[in-house]
This record gives sequence, C-alpha cells and structure tokens, in this order.
Amino acid sequence: FSPASATVAGRTTIPPSPSPVPAVVTDLEGNVIWYYETPNNLAPLPFKLLENGHMLFQVQKLLEVDLAGNAIRELTRETLNIRLANAGFNLTVNPFHHDILPLPNGHFIILTSYGKDFVDLPGYPGTTTVTGDVLVDVDENFQPVWVWDAFDHLDINRHPMQFPDWTHSNAVIYSADDGNLLLSIRHQSWVIKIDYRDGQGTGDIIWRLGYQGDFTLENGGPADWFYAQHYPIFLSPNST
Repeated sequence: FSPASATVAGRTTIPPSPSPVPAVVTDLEGNVIWYYETPNNLAPLPFKLLENGHMLFQVQKLLEVDLAGNAIRELTRETLNIRLANAGFNLTVNPFHHDILPLPNGHFIILTSYGKDFVDLPGYPGTTTVTGDVLVDVDENFQPVWVWDAFDHLDINRHPMQFPDWTHSNAVIYSADDGNLLLSIRHQSWVIKIDYRDGQGTGDIIWRLGYQGDFTLENGGPADWFYAQHYPIFLSPNST
C-alpha cells in the first residue's frame, strides 16, 4: 500500500493503522483529500505545499514527496553540515525544527539550532550549554548560501523563559515587499525583523516587536504584550 492517499468516490479514506496518520490535508468542509504516513510515524513539523504540487516535510530531515507518496529528494542534518563546511560556514547545526520557508526564488529558509557553551553566566555558575536558533538559506539544490545565527545578534543574558532553551523559534515569514524575514522567537516573546534582502542582507535585526523591544504600547503595560507567540502573519497586502 502506498504511503500516500487512496481515493474512493471522490473522497480519501485512511486505512486502519496502529498509529495515527500524522500528515493530513482536508478540503474546506473537512473531508480528507490527501494524507501521508511519515517515516516511523514521525510528526511533520511542519509540512508545506510547494509550487510544483509536492509536499515538503520536516521529519528529522527535509523530505520532498509527490502526491503519490514517492520520495523525490531529501536533506539530512549530516549532509547539511558537510555542505555548510564546504561553503565556508563555521557552523554545525542540530536537527531541523518547527518551520521551513519556501521562497519565491526557489530557495528555502531552514530553521535549525545548536548548543553553545558559556561559562559563569549571571545566575548560572559553571558551564551552561545554551541552545540558540539558526536560519540557513539553501538554494534549489539544497546548497547553503546564507546563514543567520541568533548568538551573533541577540543578548545571551536576556532569557525570560525556559533558559537555557534560549530562543525556541517557531516560525519564519517572508516580507515580499523588501525581501526581509520575520522570525517568531517564542522564548524571547519577540517577533523580530531580520535584514535578509533576498540573501544580500547583513542579518542585522531591524526591529523587535514585543515586551522590551523597539515599540511602545500607546495604552497598556507589560501585561498587555503577547507572550510565547506562534506564527505571525501579514493581514495587509503590503508586508512593510
């Protein structure tokens, strides 16, 4: 049986399984129209529909499948680390997590992370391994061409929740008007805008939205900000 969907009388039926099927697509009435049984029933976090009609999953690796369930290509952490080294990036990343952003030019922004040791941080004597996030821009051939590292741009001593899981970002959004990126950093309770400029940017933080960021609430205080937010979206057609 194919790992992709089976359709009966215009609708898709999911066969009995010892484990829940983790990737399901429905129509607007909630009818299942496609599903995929991921390797070892791993939860895909996330999966995205690509312009070519395929699905891109993060299941401890990037996996692109067509709608018949055939694996088209994949990118493992080990392969990405080799390619990062070959491209001159001094970085070794851990498994991918939470989001993948397909870009209009065929590139992908991968959200990943790694641990970095710090000694005698305020309130944390000895050695503390801090987990921080990384954005890796890979081209259409999954070759890395641009990297953003949270350790280079954020204050290690700002950690409002669940440190040393310092950033724990959960979404990357593309600003089409200026080619920059928004990153939702859950454990900072910030949404930040990053100077990406379609791969030509410096990676500098343009602004930080949230408590202790770069904006002021006209009528409100600390309790009125958002905290531990997930997945911002643009409501206006103008993303700037």
